[in-house]
Amino acid sequence: MIYSRVLSRGGRGVQSPAGKNDIYGNCGAAMTFGRDCGPCSGHGYYGYSPKETCEVCGGKGENTLLGEPDDYKDCGPCSGHGYYGYSPKETCRVCRGVGLLKRSTSTLESSIAPPKTDEPPPDFSPLAADQVIKDILVRRWQECRKCLHGGAHLAATVMMGGLLEALFVARANRLKDKAPLFKCKATPIDEKTKKPLDLREWTLRPYIDVGFELGWISKSGKDVAAVLRDYRNYVHPEKERSHGVALTEHDSAMFWEVTKSLVKQLLS
Repeated sequence: MIYSRVLSRGGRGVQSPAGKNDIYGNCGAAMTFGRDCGPCSGHGYYGYSPKETCEVCGGKGENTLLGEPDDYKDCGPCSGHGYYGYSPKETCRVCRGVGLLKRSTSTLESSIAPPKTDEPPPDFSPLAADQVIKDILVRRWQECRKCLHGGAHLAATVMMGGLLEALFVARANRLKDKAPLFKCKATPIDEKTKKPLDLREWTLRPYIDVGFELGWISKSGKDVAAVLRDYRNYVHPEKERSHGVALTEHDSAMFWEVTKSLVKQLLS
C-alpha cells in the first residue's frame, strides 16, 4: 500500500474521506498519514466502473489515519486488504475497510464496540440433535463470555475456536446422510488407508474447508474462520514465544464479532 504524510492544523481533528472511519475525535494539530484504499485499489471506484464510487474512501482513493504507519498493524480477518476474500465490496467489519488496526487501543478508541455485558446464547436448537450437545454449545458460549469479561484474552480466543468446532460437529451430526462430507475436495485422508479420515478424528481445519464446500459458511466466513483457528493455536507457548504475539482486549473483542457471525451462518 502507498502512504502519504500530511499534518492536520485544524481543531476538529482528522476525518476519513467518506467520514465512515472517523474514530479519532477532536485532537487538535496532529500528524496523520494517508493510505491507498484497499477495496478500490486507490482508484476511488470499484473494478472498471468509474460511476460505482467506493463506499470506504468516498471516491478519493485514500483513507486518512491519525499518527504514524508504525502505529498500526494489518487487520487479521481481512489480511490487511480491507475486504474479505476476492470481494472488494464485502467490506471488512473489523477495520471498516481501512485494512489497518491500531497496535494499542490505549490512545485511540477501538474500531469495534466492546462486548456487551449481557449477551445470552442464541437458540442452538436447529443444530442440537439432543439436549447434551445443546448444553455443550451453551456452556462454551458462556465460557467465552466469562473469559472476555475476565480479561483472559488468549483463553477467550481458544474457547471461541472450541465453540466453532463444536458447531461444525453439531452441523455434521445433524446430517442423516453423511456421504457428502466424505466426497469434498477438502475431506481429510488417512495416510495409511488412503481413505477418508473417520469423522471423529477431524480437526477444525477440515471442518472449515468442508463446511465452505457444502455451503455452510461463505467464502469470507471461511477466511476469517481460518484466522481465528490460527490465533487459537497460540495456546501453544512456543508458538506464542517465537511469533511474539500477545493478544489484547481489542483482539479478543474482534474475534468475538467474527465468532458470532460464523455462529449465525452455521445456524442458518
